[in-house]
Amino acid sequence: MRTQWMALMTATALMSSAVFAQETTASGIPLLSGGVGGSDRAMIESQQSSYALKLVFSGQGGAFLSDVNVTLADKAGNTVLSTVTDGPILLVSPPAGTYKMTATASGIVKTQNVIAGKSLRTYQISFPIADDAELTGQDGTYLPKAASHMDGYYTEPTYTNPPVAGE
Repeated sequence: MRTQWMALMTATALMSSAVFAQETTASGIPLLSGGVGGSDRAMIESQQSSYALKLVFSGQGGAFLSDVNVTLADKAGNTVLSTVTDGPILLVSPPAGTYKMTATASGIVKTQNVIAGKSLRTYQISFPIADDAELTGQDGTYLPKAASHMDGYYTEPTYTNPPVAGE
């Protein structure tokens, strides 16, 4: 038992000390995305000073969003970045300049000019998506949570083949 506990604690320590790997786009732009959960968010924010832009995506009431399609286009309209976020925070360092940022979540499109420079600039992008909505992914749709969860009650799932006692 003690050996299992020690192994579990070691694995937990290794996971909590993991460093996010910076990605680089095909055009050479460094980016980092994530921030799901407090420890992930803290890890991302500890590295944010190395980036020019911080984009934070949320719904109504401040609930964080992930799986947001994001593009940055330069003044000539050329797409310099196209990605899908792994969490509510996207850190990116395009060359200094003004970009048209287009973000899409649940079929809702937001556009905004963002400015990349030498120091970090943070932009909060809020979508009119209710906090009680569950995103279903990149297909542009969302579904409300089941009423039992919205009311604070939990109902057992219904089984097609209920388990048999003793099995």
